Amino acid sequence: MKKICFILVSFLITVTAVAQYQYKGQTDKKGLPHGQGVMTWRDGSSFEGTFSKGEPLKGTFIKCNYGKKISKIVGSFTTKKHPKGQLLSSDVLEHGYVELIKFGKDGLMFKGYKKNGICEGEGECCYFRGDNGNLKMQIGKGPWHDDYLNGEGLVVTSEGMLRCTITNGKYQNRRFREYDEEARSLWQKYYPHFVFGQLCNFEYSLDDLKSTGLARVLTPKEPLKFVEMRDVRWSGEVRDGKIQGEGIGFVNVSGDYLLISGAFKDGILQEFGHFNYLKEKFFVEMGETHNGFTDFYVDGKYGFLNESVNKTIPAIYKKVLQPYNSEGYAVVVNDKDEEVKINQYGENIGYTEHQEQLFAEARRKAELEEQERQRKAAEEARQRAEQEEKARIAAANAEKRRIDEIRNAKEGDRIVYCEDWVHTETNTFLWFTLSERRDAYTMKVICFVEKNVDNGERLQVRVGAVESSDKRYYNTPIIEGIRYEKGDVIWIRPLENTGWWME
Repeated sequence: MKKICFILVSFLITVTAVAQYQYKGQTDKKGLPHGQGVMTWRDGSSFEGTFSKGEPLKGTFIKCNYGKKISKIVGSFTTKKHPKGQLLSSDVLEHGYVELIKFGKDGLMFKGYKKNGICEGEGECCYFRGDNGNLKMQIGKGPWHDDYLNGEGLVVTSEGMLRCTITNGKYQNRRFREYDEEARSLWQKYYPHFVFGQLCNFEYSLDDLKSTGLARVLTPKEPLKFVEMRDVRWSGEVRDGKIQGEGIGFVNVSGDYLLISGAFKDGILQEFGHFNYLKEKFFVEMGETHNGFTDFYVDGKYGFLNESVNKTIPAIYKKVLQPYNSEGYAVVVNDKDEEVKINQYGENIGYTEHQEQLFAEARRKAELEEQERQRKAAEEARQRAEQEEKARIAAANAEKRRIDEIRNAKEGDRIVYCEDWVHTETNTFLWFTLSERRDAYTMKVICFVEKNVDNGERLQVRVGAVESSDKRYYNTPIIEGIRYEKGDVIWIRPLENTGWWME
């Protein structure tokens, strides 16, 4: 029974060990990692390098949390002691010279000496982060003690540099000035790491990009196009000087850093990929190659790569109706929704037969619309002339009737005169007009004929009443420059003044 229990315990320990990590590499007689190997934990953490009796000595440790990489350490190591079967854990202590990179919202790089995980001795530390798109970076160089710069040190920021004596993390004898060569070289050394971390959300280290090769990259300037870059840092394979296969890359394009990702063949993107600048991000889809031309789709538009002369036809087309044929032209839809033929340089060389038909139909439609417009205009002009003639005849008849009635006026007949007025009320505050109201009304002078001289040439009339169309407002009428009131007797020439009418 004891023997069975011992075997069961041994089996459980073995299962625990297997469940904790996987190891591939050299071992000693006891089966412990010894020599070169790679150990991987269930959370994704890994150590690759030299082992001795199950413990890591020197190599690269990558710390992960649920599959997300949070730090990378290159250097010499020791580990905490654990029960048999758990010789390594994700808690690794660094010793000696190390290169440390921490990933996450904030990035950190340290190159120098550590003891029991604490910065001790000469070293450089670069801390950077991105706050709402504002990129910040600070570099500290000098002797370190107990995780602080201690002694004569150099601090470099985007604003300038600070040479100072530092004791227990406190700056003494500060001397702030512009960059010198040492500060500038430090900034240039770490700035690419800083930008790369921003573009990939600190999920990778720029040191992971081991190779350099040629690739075609998409430029963010309008019109969008591809250009060849020869110094692309690449995480994957480089063959014949050109990046190959899947991976991520990083390159400085005319002063603007670019992160690329996707699958490449001979430096050319295949199918899908990303081109992420600091301020611009493009999702690119590559199409098929026909007669040396490959179409690509980006930012809602199509363009072409001319493989034979290594030129790009910019992405300015809404659709590709026909790829490049053996005659050297393609059919696309431009920004005016026209079907055009373009040559190998992207120049328009004509329209499709279908587009010509559309143009002809549009011209015919425009001609018919113009004919209809002219017909309607002529009809409207005829109707206006007819209405004007009717109005003229009506006015002439009305005037004739007015004159006839005045000529036949008799004593006691009623004759009236009308005058239009406007009442304005303004609401002001200090010197400012807040609002204004205008009300129109008509004053009506009612008169009675007393004498008719020369068949209405002159009439003597007596003012019987003065009325207003709006009871709120009243104004004394002015007849031929003179104001009149009720009871006044006046002589008028009503045939000459069209304001007089018989009632």
